[in-house]
Amino acid sequence: MEKFFTPNFDFKRYCKLIENPITIISDDCWDGKVSKYLSLKFTSSFINFYLYNDDYMKSSENMDYYLEEDLQMYDK
Repeated sequence: MEKFFTPNFDFKRYCKLIENPITIISDDCWDGKVSKYLSLKFTSSFINFYLYNDDYMKSSENMDYYLEEDLQMYDK
């Protein structure tokens, strides 16, 4: 439970976070690392996912559209 010893850790805010889960979206694995560190449920579609910066910016401008699209896999 090292998170409890993190500088500026606020237990009341942490409890609110547990009661009202959030989704973290990032362009790399940061969201998964934070969720794991804080023992949060993985709710992001972006866990273990990497996007190039341009693609991340494009998707973040219209997130609803891209989250509703079917996932497509391509071989390179």
